[in-house]
Amino acid sequence: MIIKEKERKLLVNVSDGSQVYEQIMKLEKLGDFHVEGSKHFKTQDIYLDNKEFILAKKSGYLRIRGKTSGHLITIRKNKDGVIDEVSHPLDDEGIRIVLAALADNFNIHENPQMILPYFSEVFKSIGLTEVLRVAIDRTERDIFLEDVGIGKMKIDIFKYLFPKEFGPFYEVEVISYKKAFHGHIDNFISSLKNNYKEVIEGFELSKYFRGINIAYGFNFK
Repeated sequence: MIIKEKERKLLVNVSDGSQVYEQIMKLEKLGDFHVEGSKHFKTQDIYLDNKEFILAKKSGYLRIRGKTSGHLITIRKNKDGVIDEVSHPLDDEGIRIVLAALADNFNIHENPQMILPYFSEVFKSIGLTEVLRVAIDRTERDIFLEDVGIGKMKIDIFKYLFPKEFGPFYEVEVISYKKAFHGHIDNFISSLKNNYKEVIEGFELSKYFRGINIAYGFNFK
């Protein structure tokens, strides 16, 4: 599934993070927009790669996400600048689909040992191990223009747990799912940045690439 929505990341200064987080959580009106709802959940993500970071070097990643509603495995690749990100339930079928995608897109053709009892061992049998773990405390809020829902805010407090602990960090992801709303969401973001000048700024890196850059001294984008 190629991602159709438009997603923008906003980084909140760590020194102002806690205060801005609380304010955005209570935000009801911003210019012509209003914000409603508050859906809260916690997740932990682990990212797998090999010793040469072959996935990261090709702007991809393999993520396993744990949350109370179930576990998901996600593979992301970047082909000609187009992000293709697919998630599956973490089960035998999902694992087989991901293994096929790893062979097709990252040239990982080792024969996995499917008889191993843990999924982590299956991936280790083809040279992929955990390189990063991040804990996320997320709240989702809906963005409206008049009575029309045009997008969503994901307000995150997150910290890295492996290979070493660092954080917390504060981030806001703003998403619009329909092309017709992209311009309105851009205006919402401009209003949000104007409301928090020198505190919130646009940011391109995913949590994964930011984390491995810090933890391993890389400069992935």
